[in-house]
Amino acid sequence: MKSKSRQVEEILQKLEKKQLTKEKLEQLGLKHFSEKTLQRIHDCGNFIQSVLTADESTGKVVKANRCMNRFCPICLATRSRKQGFALGVILETLRENYDYKFLFLTLTVPNVPGHELIKELQKQYESLKRFIQRKQFKNISKGYVRKTEITYNPNRNDFHPHIHMLIAVDENYFTRENYVKQETWLEIWKKCKKDDSITQVHIKKADEESFRELAKYEAKDLEYLNYGEEVFDVFFKALKGRKTLTFNGCFQEHKKLFELGEFDDYIEKDDNYYELTSFHSYENHFKKYKHLETREMTKEELEDFNDMGIMDEEILED
Repeated sequence: MKSKSRQVEEILQKLEKKQLTKEKLEQLGLKHFSEKTLQRIHDCGNFIQSVLTADESTGKVVKANRCMNRFCPICLATRSRKQGFALGVILETLRENYDYKFLFLTLTVPNVPGHELIKELQKQYESLKRFIQRKQFKNISKGYVRKTEITYNPNRNDFHPHIHMLIAVDENYFTRENYVKQETWLEIWKKCKKDDSITQVHIKKADEESFRELAKYEAKDLEYLNYGEEVFDVFFKALKGRKTLTFNGCFQEHKKLFELGEFDDYIEKDDNYYELTSFHSYENHFKKYKHLETREMTKEELEDFNDMGIMDEEILED
């Protein structure tokens, strides 16, 4: 028996595709992960609990087991979605309370071979510390979100690490003397990076697409699972233990407030009333989710799973 909810079925179909991608990680990670970690990855997403309206026309996932490994495609997609949602709420509060505008800045460097990637990432980190101390940046920035992205070029077999920044500025930034032209940003970055071979940086007024893209970069890193063991080994060594998304200044302050529940009034509530709960398990042999049971919710479940925020989902890590 399948759920009649189109939303739940679509989620399960997406998860089935990610389960296949996860199998690549299990193979590529054999020499990097312990047996316990490999088992957690293998079991990730194998249990799904959803809730449904009485007619089963509407539903959503409320519980799932997750390994929370940073390289897992299932967990990476979940983390990216939640980060994007949190960023959207934070942006709304900054706009409403401070009338801030936002810049989207990309700092690039020439591509490097795999054996130089870790060294290059460290150089970028040190260069960025110099960059944010420059007066042109300090005079305008109220805070920023920084995302480090690494892409792989299979034709040249090299890697392109670069930095994306979402910067909050005063609403009159574009009409003030502190306005910084693109060519100035380029010269500043070249000096901070100590590399005259850099030919471009990208700077624009951020729009909704910019916000979505910043959140997606975390999930875009999944491309490294498509190029085999040698490429995965480079990504693994470069990313293990490295924080690629950071919040600073007003973004960091508002992220803390978001986590404390101070912005719950900004979070859209799910106004559907759910009466049923459904359970599915993933069957590796058939590469499909199997429906286990649909039943009426208990009184406690009715209280827990109604009037939830639209992004609420309980992650089961054990």
